[in-house]
Amino acid sequence: MAVWLFLERQGARTLRWSQGHYGKFSRTLKLPFGIRPDDVKAKMDISVLTITSPKVTTSQQLHWIAFQ
Repeated sequence: MAVWLFLERQGARTLRWSQGHYGKFSRTLKLPFGIRPDDVKAKMDISVLTITSPKVTTSQQLHWIAFQ
């Protein structure tokens, strides 16, 4: 399995890192402050992880997000 992380901002796509593994692995990603943790969606499709969330500026707590 290979995982590629892309960050997209206003239609511009940037490759941040890629990683290939066989078997189980885990990776922790830091999301920027100013997002709504309860509204974060994470989805893995064909080795591409997509994370989406509306931005706000009130909360700076860490939260776990489950994959769909």
